[in-house]
Amino acid sequence: MLKAFLNKRVSYTGSISLALLFTFSAPSYAQTSLIEGVVEVKTVYAKAMRTGRRVSFERSGCGIVLDRSGLIVTNTHIIAKAPHIVVTLKDGKKYPARTVFSDAHYDFSFLKIKSPRPLSPIAWADSSKVQPGEKVVAFGHASGGRQSVGQVTKVVVNKSGATELLEIDIHLRKGDSGGPVLDGHGKLLGLVMAATKTRGRGIAIASGKIRKQYLRYKKEMK
Repeated sequence: MLKAFLNKRVSYTGSISLALLFTFSAPSYAQTSLIEGVVEVKTVYAKAMRTGRRVSFERSGCGIVLDRSGLIVTNTHIIAKAPHIVVTLKDGKKYPARTVFSDAHYDFSFLKIKSPRPLSPIAWADSSKVQPGEKVVAFGHASGGRQSVGQVTKVVVNKSGATELLEIDIHLRKGDSGGPVLDGHGKLLGLVMAATKTRGRGIAIASGKIRKQYLRYKKEMK
């Protein structure tokens, strides 16, 4: 089921803006925490040309702060095989990052940075309870800190009934990869993975899938 669903997938890259706004009605949520919980992830590659010259190029997208210690989740396709990864926080400060976990199949990875101050994570939502028709907000794109409001159109579950992927009716652009999909309370429902070939639709990894691996990682680090 997962393979068939992802056959529609188109990966996106590009610069993003961190000047994010949150206008979805959620009076109980702290807007500052949301903004600080989204970061830019940039990788730099060097490629040897036939002429012998080495040309550098960049790939960038979003990341989401998972805890105060500096653990961040992003898409694997953004950082795969990158020799250098840089995370830019909301205040503009940049930090080198290292990959501490990677899942190529579900396209998410954990990065670790050494920040001199505690970071502000985005709270988890229970993605197992999401239903088609639920309104969501996605963040990411470079042009003016774009945010998009849409709804969940499809929920993909595995054989055990666990929610794995969400299809959303939001038009994704370059730079949206790795950004958050939030519920009406500003909590994390999913991680933007890609746009589909159907215009105006995107795919997100369910937050429950990521949280399960996050808790396993934290337990192993103790």
